[in-house]
Amino acid sequence: MFETKSPWATTLWNIDPESCILAHVLPCHIYAKLYRNCYLFNFIYYGIFTMAIYNCGYWLNYININRCPSLATTQCIGLRENCGDYYIILDGIHTKCVIIDDVCVHSLSSCFINYNKLNMILSLGGSMAYIILCGLHYFLREKIKKEKSIIGEYDSCAVTVCSPCGLAQEYREIEPVGDIYMNL
Repeated sequence: MFETKSPWATTLWNIDPESCILAHVLPCHIYAKLYRNCYLFNFIYYGIFTMAIYNCGYWLNYININRCPSLATTQCIGLRENCGDYYIILDGIHTKCVIIDDVCVHSLSSCFINYNKLNMILSLGGSMAYIILCGLHYFLREKIKKEKSIIGEYDSCAVTVCSPCGLAQEYREIEPVGDIYMNL
């Protein structure tokens, strides 16, 4: 009538090489094992969302590094100590003023003057991909807890902040590892 619930077989922070390495390097393998479905499907969807997060982070960093300084000028030559505060427009391309050989000239690379909308879109895209991954992990964790009658422990932490640790714990639950690693 009443189902007895037990705690997880291992803690969230247990260390064993197999589950920890798989959770960090190849989490799609753990998803395929835990969901018991096609490995290729798990590899593709996990890869897509992970690449979306990394790609958004890369472009946000690229835009931040290459954004135009705050002040426009007609020429960079003659600007000494304030050189880095200016940009110039050459043939319709926004270009930073930089100091080369103690002279303020324009750089060869362009800079972004209006990056706020793109910045917002990239931030939202990366956040949405992360939320989807957290949702997938949450449903997987709930499925295992239901199948094994487990009492939840640090579920929100295991799904968001420490996702690889949570995946490793779930993997250890369905694929018990030797006692050698459990006592480390």
